Amino acid sequence: MKFNIEGKLRKMPAVKNYRLPLFEAVSNSIQSIQLRQKNNPNEKDFSGKVSVYVKFKAGTKNLGKSEGIVADGGIIDSFRIVDNGEGFTEENFESFDTMDTLLKQAAFACKGEGRFLWLKSFQDVRIQSVFKKENELFERNFSFDKSGSFVHQDEPPKAVPLAKGLETTVTLSGIVDAVANKKPIELNDIAEALLSHFILDLLSEGAPEIFVIEEGTNSKVVVNDKLRDCVIGSSMETERKVKGISFKLTGQKLKKGAIRSKIGGVYWSAGKRIVEVVKLSEQVQELSEQLSDPDTGEVFSYVAAVSSSFLDDCVDSSRTKIMFPKDSEIIQDSWIPSEKDIKEAVATMVREQLSDSLKEIRSRGKQKLVDYVENVGPEFREYLNADPDLYISPSASEKEVRDFLTVNFAEFEVKQNHKVDELLKIDWDASIDPKKEIEELQKTISPVNLHSLSKFASKRKFYVDLLDKVCRYKDSIGKEHYYEEALHSLIYPKGKDSTDQNIQHNLWLIDESLAFHHYLASDKEFKVMKCVNSESGEAPDIMSMRLYGDNDADHVAEFVFVEFKRPGRKNYGSQQDPIKQILDYVKELRKSTVNSRDGIQLNSEHCPIYYYLICDVDESLKDCLENEHDFDPNALHDHFYGFKAKLKVFIEVLTLTALRREAKERNRALLAAAGLRS
Repeated sequence: MKFNIEGKLRKMPAVKNYRLPLFEAVSNSIQSIQLRQKNNPNEKDFSGKVSVYVKFKAGTKNLGKSEGIVADGGIIDSFRIVDNGEGFTEENFESFDTMDTLLKQAAFACKGEGRFLWLKSFQDVRIQSVFKKENELFERNFSFDKSGSFVHQDEPPKAVPLAKGLETTVTLSGIVDAVANKKPIELNDIAEALLSHFILDLLSEGAPEIFVIEEGTNSKVVVNDKLRDCVIGSSMETERKVKGISFKLTGQKLKKGAIRSKIGGVYWSAGKRIVEVVKLSEQVQELSEQLSDPDTGEVFSYVAAVSSSFLDDCVDSSRTKIMFPKDSEIIQDSWIPSEKDIKEAVATMVREQLSDSLKEIRSRGKQKLVDYVENVGPEFREYLNADPDLYISPSASEKEVRDFLTVNFAEFEVKQNHKVDELLKIDWDASIDPKKEIEELQKTISPVNLHSLSKFASKRKFYVDLLDKVCRYKDSIGKEHYYEEALHSLIYPKGKDSTDQNIQHNLWLIDESLAFHHYLASDKEFKVMKCVNSESGEAPDIMSMRLYGDNDADHVAEFVFVEFKRPGRKNYGSQQDPIKQILDYVKELRKSTVNSRDGIQLNSEHCPIYYYLICDVDESLKDCLENEHDFDPNALHDHFYGFKAKLKVFIEVLTLTALRREAKERNRALLAAAGLRS
């Protein structure tokens, strides 16, 4: 069977930067060192070393000086990776020359694909390796290209002196334009990329020293030193099993800002190499915040890698993605864990390793919610108590907190309503304790009901405050009040009736029952009212009609009128008697034909009528009410009651002071019921 390398390279994903081919070369070096350590246990003093020599293209120096080293950056031209691992032995060379080799799959989860990244990224690949065979050293030289037999060894390996030592050099020359860095970079950038990718290896015992060196100048960065400079304490290891498969989380705290690259986060790994980020934004939301030690206040970043034989098997050939089984491939009780199952286990392990820091962040986030509820959104108080796991970023804005609570409460409300539906379906037979069932129902629905009630009360408070405003002076110097039109419009828009669309009213400020009407007209003449057949041009401020029952044989209705007088009005003369004005309106209604909105004639002669007169009561009006009309006051003298038997109308004079006080009292009762006021 023939094999076409060009065809294979075309099918491979595009290489977007220098890092992937470099990582493959360094990974091979680290594995070679680990094999030497394993196969030669008697080499007690052996210390693994990997040197990455970088050659920059001429004329691309950016003269950048990194702290701690003198290194000019530039555009990469080539790499030379040198290690002192076991090298290209006969077995390793045969494996390298074999397509889809499985030699290192068991030990390192290798896919046999990495070396082809070199061919996609560089024009020339050459390898020189000194290896050991039967206590002798041999040197092998070969090139690697896209021709038919892609490994070219001009001559067999030749013996070399033992003093030369084991050493393998991989030279990657002539980087292709698509892979070359577009902006000049420095040795520090390359070193930090290697640190990020190989942090698992670097944290392990016996890790090799990795150097990044500029060809020609010998400027050098030691990757291990960068790690040593930024680690806080020892690495942490936690293990959990998911459906019988073991997963290990290796975590490390790093000094914040010790290195320029951001290497924090939790990563999937395969073969001890970082693959991709584990997205834990839902499971561990606190990770998006700045981490610090609650005792010392020291700020740190956290990097961790998840490793498992399961992930080794699931990594794709490019080693850039974990290919988790699809949900359709996983059946219930299957031994195969889903990505969701594994992430939940990882989240638990992260919380164990960062318990103190995450607890402190969560506490500040919860306090953010508590402060908002106390000062801005009291309607969410019971919900906050019902869901103790609620969390938002401590740095969230007030708008973000509001949106968060609104969205989450909506989901909570749906779930609670479904739960209530299920509880109501339960038959209360002899085995059921009704008291316990009622308590459970109340406990379930309480946060939802109290949210609605407190939001309702909070909204009403705005209109109570507005009522106060329209009853004050509009000109405090001249002691001039607002006209009655302001008060009237607050209660119900003038010139409208209940057939108009989108009417916003506050009839509850006078009487809650006014909202339950079948027809209401505001500042409309009798002759244009849709339920009154009259030719009168008189227009009461508000007239409301409510049917006692659509199926009532007598079709009886109840009428409520409201009359407003300007706040602060005084000196009512005999010609300005408001009770006479009210009685004229009642007489007009009594002599008119009244119909329901669907045309059924109503018994207007005997319909009960209730009339509110809302005004400030001075001595002149008080004298008129008590002496001329025989009205009785309440104990506070801010209500006056009278009944005109001939017209069968009950009249209540309600002072503006009483109107404001009682509106506030009703709203306080709502707030108290919602648990917002004592």
